[in-house]
Amino acid sequence: MSVDALYTPLLIRYSKDERFSTPPSKNDLESYTSHKGNNPVCGDSIEWFVQVDNSIITDIRFKVEGCLISKASAGLLANLVVKKSIDYFFDKNAELKKLLSDKSVPHPTEDALNCEHWLSLAQVKSYQARQKCALLAWETLAKAIDNDMVY
Repeated sequence: MSVDALYTPLLIRYSKDERFSTPPSKNDLESYTSHKGNNPVCGDSIEWFVQVDNSIITDIRFKVEGCLISKASAGLLANLVVKKSIDYFFDKNAELKKLLSDKSVPHPTEDALNCEHWLSLAQVKSYQARQKCALLAWETLAKAIDNDMVY
């Protein structure tokens, strides 16, 4: 797979998506749970700010520093889970991990990619080091929900 195939227009678009990339104001910060994660190998880092009510992610924001894949993954994830249940997030998280690690799972079809943009992260399947970039946002959000929230 060429680098051009890795950095698809969809991933580039989500890496620049700023809808969820503004942290809450200092006045609102208390109503969010936050959690930081980083990848010391490449220097990528993310901090999530999450509001959950009755097991629904009612608002989600992030600050991310890193490569295009890390930024796109955070943008895709925020778009995917806002206004969805925590269980929905954990189901998609497991699905992504399987998609990236299980060689028997086929690459998503064009139709699937058009319907479920987060599946574009499957592009990194052939790049072991890039998988960590794609998973950082997902693993950090999972820790935030598991460690810091009562739901």
